[in-house]
Amino acid sequence: MRIVAALLFAAFALSAPLAGAAPQVDPAVAARQGVSFVVGMWTISGEYDQQSSQSVGFDVTFYPNGTFIDRDGFTGRWIISGDTFSMYYPDESQLGYVGRISGDVVTGRFEGLDNSGTFQMRQIGR
Repeated sequence: MRIVAALLFAAFALSAPLAGAAPQVDPAVAARQGVSFVVGMWTISGEYDQQSSQSVGFDVTFYPNGTFIDRDGFTGRWIISGDTFSMYYPDESQLGYVGRISGDVVTGRFEGLDNSGTFQMRQIGR
C-alpha cells in the first residue's frame, strides 16, 4: 500500500506546482477528485504505534489544487481515489497518510521514516 501511495503522489507531484494561489478547478474534475469534500480546515488526531505518551494532533488546511499546509507551515500534496484519501509530506520525514473515507470522517494509517500509527480526521465546522 505504501508503494502504491508513493506512486500516486509521484505522478501527482509531476502534474501540479506546490504553493501559490489555488487555481480555478473545473467542476467536473473537482467532483471526480473529491475536491469539494476535502477543501478546508481539518483536525487530524491519532496514536503512534510505538509506545509513546504523545498522541497525534494537528490542524491542516487542504486547497483545491491538491496541496495542503499544516499548523507549523509544512506543506504537501493530497489526492482522493474512490473512497481512499492520501496525503504526503515530500520532505525528509517521508510521512504519508492513507485512509478510507466514511461519511464526513477519514480513518487510516500514517507512516514515515521515524514513526507510524493510526489517524482519524474530521473537517472543522462540519
